[in-house]
Amino acid sequence: MLRSLWWHRMFGAGLLGLAMLGVATQLVSADGSDIEELRRNKALFDRLSASRQQQIRKLDADLHELPQPELDSLNTLLDRYAVWLSRLDEADRQRVMSQTGNARLAVIQELREKQWEQGLPAAWRAELAKNPHQRAEKLAAYRRMQQQFNDDWAMVIRNWDDLRQNRMPLPILTEEFRRDLVAHLELLRPQLSANELARLTTAEQRLQAGDWIVGARMIVDLSDRHPLIPGPLTGPKQYSELPKDVQQFLDQKGLTAAREPNFPGVGRWPDYAVAVSELVARKNLRLPTELGPCRPNQFSPPINAWIDRLERVTLKGKTKDRERLQQAEGHWPDYPRVVLQLAKQHQIVFPGWTLPGPLEKWERFRTGKKKKKS
Repeated sequence: MLRSLWWHRMFGAGLLGLAMLGVATQLVSADGSDIEELRRNKALFDRLSASRQQQIRKLDADLHELPQPELDSLNTLLDRYAVWLSRLDEADRQRVMSQTGNARLAVIQELREKQWEQGLPAAWRAELAKNPHQRAEKLAAYRRMQQQFNDDWAMVIRNWDDLRQNRMPLPILTEEFRRDLVAHLELLRPQLSANELARLTTAEQRLQAGDWIVGARMIVDLSDRHPLIPGPLTGPKQYSELPKDVQQFLDQKGLTAAREPNFPGVGRWPDYAVAVSELVARKNLRLPTELGPCRPNQFSPPINAWIDRLERVTLKGKTKDRERLQQAEGHWPDYPRVVLQLAKQHQIVFPGWTLPGPLEKWERFRTGKKKKKS
């Protein structure tokens, strides 16, 4: 028996699964109070083939097996798809509905791209018309500019109350926060390129000038681009600096790529050592010597003491987290990475190695997907 919620979704404004199955355009939205319209929609459903009806019922059952947040997200997505589909002209709508699977997705992407271009400012469209040979380059630039604008606006909305009251959401003015932020940035600097170092300098200047929203955003972006690995501040940055037994091991196993000047991370710690470790792991091999500390007693006393508190206090009674940490022990860079991940998961500041202050406070300065290193 179909559930009432299913009827609301299938024959209400969302049209959900029917939109995906190719019959959305035959149904008219109903608000639940229009009984006659619901009856018409029911009649449309009854005229579908038995196999199509079964598809819809299965879709409904599958949707209801999902966690509620995921179900809500899909509901919203399919609502938007149904509305978008209903607003197409007849020719474009038929192009969509005549295809299935990846072919339909390709048509949808083409139409969405066309609509996006038509919605660009007139000056941008004029530039495209005047420079057809630069079309792809300019479109990519316009997308970046638009994404930047969207990110900026989302940031403003997220921090609107604080902006109106000129209130800093981060405890920037406290001595402890400033000290811990300086410690984190000092650990971060060696990982940054020249351009990124310039951005970091700008971010610090913005914070000092009271422009906390821009400064904090730039700092959290750089920190996310270069997640730190707790441990020594220096280590092998090229093949000749690797331990001798590791060099011999790599040569014996034919992993000579680590010798190449263009091997990932050459000249940077811990990037080069991480790349070597990952190269070996992909071959299901183990290095004779780990390239960084991977047991508590191998770290400096302050880090060792912090890990000890993490295990004894924070992870007390948390069996899965403790097992995860124990499984990573003896493996670098896995072990220090897991230590840091658990710290962030449990909202614990790891002085110097994580951003200072309440970690959730930094979330409001994150926008979009995590970017790759540059």
